[in-house]
Amino acid sequence: MQLIKYELYKIFSQKVVYIALSVFILFYCLHFFGALNVALEKKKKLFYEQFGGNITEEKIAWARQVLEAPPRKQPMNEDLIAQNSVATDIVNAVNLKEQYEQFLKESAKKVERLKGKENVSALQKAELKEIEVWKKVEYPKSVYYLNGWKNIIQYMNEVGYFFVGALTILGLSNVFSHEYSTRMDSLIFSSRYGRRKIVLAKIAAAAVFCTVINALLTCVVFSLNGYCYGLSGWNQPLVTLLDLFSSTGFDGPIWAFYLKQQLYATLGCIILGIFVLLLSSRTKLSIVPAFIGGVVLIFPVVIEMANIPLVMPVKLLLDILRFTDFIKLNHLDNYHFLNFFGFPLQYGWYLLIIMLTYGFISLLLLMFSIKKRQVI
Repeated sequence: MQLIKYELYKIFSQKVVYIALSVFILFYCLHFFGALNVALEKKKKLFYEQFGGNITEEKIAWARQVLEAPPRKQPMNEDLIAQNSVATDIVNAVNLKEQYEQFLKESAKKVERLKGKENVSALQKAELKEIEVWKKVEYPKSVYYLNGWKNIIQYMNEVGYFFVGALTILGLSNVFSHEYSTRMDSLIFSSRYGRRKIVLAKIAAAAVFCTVINALLTCVVFSLNGYCYGLSGWNQPLVTLLDLFSSTGFDGPIWAFYLKQQLYATLGCIILGIFVLLLSSRTKLSIVPAFIGGVVLIFPVVIEMANIPLVMPVKLLLDILRFTDFIKLNHLDNYHFLNFFGFPLQYGWYLLIIMLTYGFISLLLLMFSIKKRQVI
């Protein structure tokens, strides 16, 4: 435990970590308050309190009347914008109910068609599993003011992955490189016992560091949005967040999905951290693992933003460099089932297996790399 504390002290004593953390928090605050319209949000809350909640025939009629009104020549005021927001949610929820009922009819035919078959393909098994998931999720039966939760959950997908990923790389890129550059490696790796204890302490400290930085940034985002937008609707089904999860495969409440997202993101951050430790174990120059880690983190985003065609070499690199996916988690709620050695596996479980596999391989390579540096 004392070794872990010492390694944590070395990581957290780096000024670059606090500078980067301050810059990221400042950047998020500027963006947050720049997009905040207090008067409009108050109007929205009032209209959701009046017309939100359980969807009734009266509310449906009101919503359609609002959205079918002739367009105005003058720009809409805050009352009309807030009113349209509630009406749009109600109509979208009704449309999803109709889609769900149509899905039930079509899925019943599929199930009946496959029921008598002896040999069902992996693709057909996946279809049956997807039908089961959709039946559990159903459709939104109410609407609520959920702007706070929308921002909180979107944060990780939009900028959160970059913040925690960059801090992980900056904080851990010199964990081993520093020992080599100061020639302390000849002492700490001088015996098998010392090597094992030091390496395990560094790995544990890296995991704690990744957990702490993700928790710190998450607390800032959660607090700001909770204070300015409120956290009502936390126990509503995830599908109630219509514009984000209208076709989700997650059948639990919003708070449960948020907790799942944060646990996955923390694990993804730790796996990226182990990869950075592996890079750091191979060089005395901390800039090298920092550069390679940065490229690995940003590469998929650059490909997406630049709309680069996914030719075979690019697709292969994206399939290998999965670390951004582990933190960004764009499809964590995906209802699709993937073929995993002949068994249908939902995307969330599939991603977890891939993450643990990457972490295990990185750990093995790290231990092998350090073993080569043993003196006696």
